[in-house]
Amino acid sequence: QRKEIASWAYRALANSLQNRAQPSPPAAFETLISEEFLLKPSSRQLLFSNLIFLSLLASVHLTNNGVDKKEIEAFLESKWCPAITAALLSTKNVISLSLASDQYSKTMGQSLILANALRYLLPSNPDIKAALRSIANSIRNDSEPKYWRVKLFSAFMRFSSEERVLFIRLLLQSKEIFLRQIGALGYGLLKHVSDLQPLLNLLDDPNPACFQAACLALVNIGSSPAMDAVISALLHGHERLKEAAAQALANDPKIGHAILRETANHKDPLIRKATITGLMRIATPWSKEIIQKMAIEEDVWIVKDTAASVVASFEQIKPNIPTKRPDTADLSWLIHFASQKGIGLSPGKSNQDVVLMALEQGDPETQKMVLNYLLFNPLDMAIPPIRDLVASSLEDLRSVAFQTLWSFSVCREANETSLHPIQVIT
Repeated sequence: QRKEIASWAYRALANSLQNRAQPSPPAAFETLISEEFLLKPSSRQLLFSNLIFLSLLASVHLTNNGVDKKEIEAFLESKWCPAITAALLSTKNVISLSLASDQYSKTMGQSLILANALRYLLPSNPDIKAALRSIANSIRNDSEPKYWRVKLFSAFMRFSSEERVLFIRLLLQSKEIFLRQIGALGYGLLKHVSDLQPLLNLLDDPNPACFQAACLALVNIGSSPAMDAVISALLHGHERLKEAAAQALANDPKIGHAILRETANHKDPLIRKATITGLMRIATPWSKEIIQKMAIEEDVWIVKDTAASVVASFEQIKPNIPTKRPDTADLSWLIHFASQKGIGLSPGKSNQDVVLMALEQGDPETQKMVLNYLLFNPLDMAIPPIRDLVASSLEDLRSVAFQTLWSFSVCREANETSLHPIQVIT
């Protein structure tokens, strides 16, 4: 059982380390390398004797089996260091070998491994700059699916360094809308930045995705100048910017919510209308009460209509609550495609042949509908055509196709063979 395995691992780890002097960097690396601490198992029968596996399993024992607190503290202080050091060393070796490969930067799966491994490297590691360059190039490559580039950027953001800030600033000046958008979100995650000008510039960006991201970033930073900029956007910006500012202020329970309470009674109807979209995101009793009041008492029809629509949405079934998925014979987009091809759909059947035909022969919008359907209905026969769509010239189609391949690995039934999207792509 799980607790028995964890207990065994804890004892094995403690026994293997009890007679060893606690290593301290930088001598720890030389010690581990010289003694083959990572690669040489303690017994041929113990396949999980590698210190990293033992550390993982032992942590379950430490957290879930009522171990004495003093014992945990003593173990962590005196015996845990070699395990962590071993993991660092292992990661370092993997990255060094990977960067030496000519194909490394061209493989999406390897790029993500590299990005996630960055946080385990010591700042002095000579491979860091090469790794960052490889990841940055992948993120900026507009031929890759957006979904994938976001995953890479998310991993990149976990690496705390000056290079991270410089790269984000570079993204904020990009000609590509998507890169400016994720650059703004990344800048907002830095929190303690003092230079807000890169985000303030995006408030004047003509693309909604960019000024929406800038508003969210400024609220997340939360300093007085940052909040003042968002409030100013709500009061003086154009209509779309007002809405973006109101929705971002909904993320701040203290200042943001107080501002939205006030602007619900503002003399400018466009500000009141934008405020409704912010209150809708809060979705608490007090915010719903304000919207309901506006739906009844508001004089300006555009504000009143917006409030009434939001009130009606509160009564609808929430889209995130799982519901029974419709039969393929009832899917409007598939019915339309089948009628164009002169094909009939069989009620109660999977109609897989028509679904696959729509994936291969349908227009881009139909292909997107098929991909969204397959997100929760993995179909092995669909893998080859989806793989082809990952290389599509249409950016949105590439991203949806990649996301669908990824979903195959997590939505597959237990008795089916799991297939990772990276295996399919590479």
